[in-house]
Amino acid sequence: MNAKDLADRPYITQEEKVGGSQPQSLVRNLSDGAELIYRSFYLPDATTITVAVRGQARGVITLIFRSDSEKYEQLKIDLPTYDWEEREISFSPYQKTFDLTLRYEGEGTLDIKELKFN
Repeated sequence: MNAKDLADRPYITQEEKVGGSQPQSLVRNLSDGAELIYRSFYLPDATTITVAVRGQARGVITLIFRSDSEKYEQLKIDLPTYDWEEREISFSPYQKTFDLTLRYEGEGTLDIKELKFN
């Protein structure tokens, strides 16, 4: 595998925040078919997820909630610039511990810096 192959893959990095405070972590370079898997959430009162995204991308982020069964929600993405945007999606509360997978399918690449549950 050469450096070019690695540059085309998603990776975790940090960026300085505006104003010089602590750096923030983010996942960069998500392209068609990329998945992020987050483990073991227990949020029985949460009904929305806000995802901070940027990039030049057009497609769908599928959120897959896994516990005893699977639930799917989709978030359409059409990002024309590299400015951060927050996108919100509603879902039915999950009364058990669950894992969450975000799968991007589409054109271009995007970055994700945070998920907020409300």
